[in-house]
Amino acid sequence: MGNVWSAHHRFLGRDVAVKVLSDAFSGIEEFRARLVREARLTARVDSPHVVRVLDCKAPENASPYIVLEKLDGEDLATRMDRAGVLSVPEAQIVVRQLSRALAAVHEAGVVHGDVKPENVVVSDGEGALRVKLIDFGVARAKDEAPFASDVHPSGTPSAMSPEQICAPTEISNHWDVWGLAALAYTVLTGRSPFDGDSIESILYATTQGPRIAPSTFRSDLGPAVDALFERAFSRDAAERHASVTEFADAFDAALDAENEIVQAPSSDRTIIAIGQISEVRERAETVLPLVRRKVRAPLAA
Repeated sequence: MGNVWSAHHRFLGRDVAVKVLSDAFSGIEEFRARLVREARLTARVDSPHVVRVLDCKAPENASPYIVLEKLDGEDLATRMDRAGVLSVPEAQIVVRQLSRALAAVHEAGVVHGDVKPENVVVSDGEGALRVKLIDFGVARAKDEAPFASDVHPSGTPSAMSPEQICAPTEISNHWDVWGLAALAYTVLTGRSPFDGDSIESILYATTQGPRIAPSTFRSDLGPAVDALFERAFSRDAAERHASVTEFADAFDAALDAENEIVQAPSSDRTIIAIGQISEVRERAETVLPLVRRKVRAPLAA
């Protein structure tokens, strides 16, 4: 629906990113309004882990656009394509910071609705791993009337919860709790938790298909992590973690308690005592990598 360009803002004197509505949609009022809504909902959120909106314009005879801060780094999907799945400490840092972003989103009365690796920018600036959530294109506000098209599911099929698929008008923070869990599964395994060769097959897998334990794909994950995701992907939202913060806490606890020794499934191994992982994670948030287990599992096709 939109294209993102790098630019330099002459008046602000800084480099920015500009998201412009595609010409094909610029004459359609609902699409114009949706881009403005995206800017407004993003601007509601005050968090160091959410991209900042600097400006928004909707000229009468031209495409509307959003001016955003320009981010360093790369999206998480690109990073994983380049470097493989994340180490346990890296995964914990990403999930924790993303949970803070989403908690701020929910505090602002907004649901992001499209939590996926492509919408998470990761940077290693000055030795610190930093995460920012981007792209509020399908975000919804609980206190705003929906557009006509909002009665249909919108988002990325592999990141959508069953209720987002089946009841898209009933906006819920549970959408993002599920999305965070799906992303956590992906950064550990290199795979989506529910996959298929078509949109229909992915939606079927999400709503009715079997849940595949992450330990199936990575030998250093075991029963505690499998149990975490069994709960996270319950088809009944009431049985899942109640908030993104609760999920992040459970994610940390499951990985910390997994085994007395965690060993990466690679010929180039660094062994980390589980009792040290919490300390490693805390230190890694300021100096990364202090400890890095090199995992180069191939991504699913």
